[in-house]
Amino acid sequence: MGIIFAVSSIFMMIAFGIGDGMIPIISYNYGAKNPERIRETIFSAMIVAIGISIVIFLLMGFFPAAIAGFFVGRSSPIIEPAATALRLFAVSVPFYSFQIIGSRYLQAINCAKSAILSVILRQLVIFIPVIYLLTAEFGALGVWLAFPATDLAAAVITGIMIKVRSNGLKLTDESIILKQKRA
Repeated sequence: MGIIFAVSSIFMMIAFGIGDGMIPIISYNYGAKNPERIRETIFSAMIVAIGISIVIFLLMGFFPAAIAGFFVGRSSPIIEPAATALRLFAVSVPFYSFQIIGSRYLQAINCAKSAILSVILRQLVIFIPVIYLLTAEFGALGVWLAFPATDLAAAVITGIMIKVRSNGLKLTDESIILKQKRA
């Protein structure tokens, strides 16, 4: 778990940085009623975060023993279980990055309750029952399977929240045309 949390903190900080960096841009353009700029910013942030997540996913998927070796000796008996855990955990990285960026987006468009709910859902509401059920079914392997299962569910729920909350922004070409006509 220590290795997983150390490795995950690296990609989480990257996703947090991207998400926190986009908040002022989206908030400003939300206030200015500039949906095109909001759309460009969220799209760019998602592409960068998910792109970095895929690179991290590939590194953890192909070189888990080497990554675990940074934390414990290369001849340590926990290298093999750590490598298995890193491979399974790697699956959750793109989903978790999406969820981080999505919650920051909701915060930026003044949907703080939805942003908080998306974070709490992942950490408390979804993870605890999923880890309990999967551990009961698969033993220790269930602990590692709980991470991607939880992050996938949280990403889907966050995506739904984004879709619902963004409908009020009228992020369509029609709203851009109307804004240009007024100018």
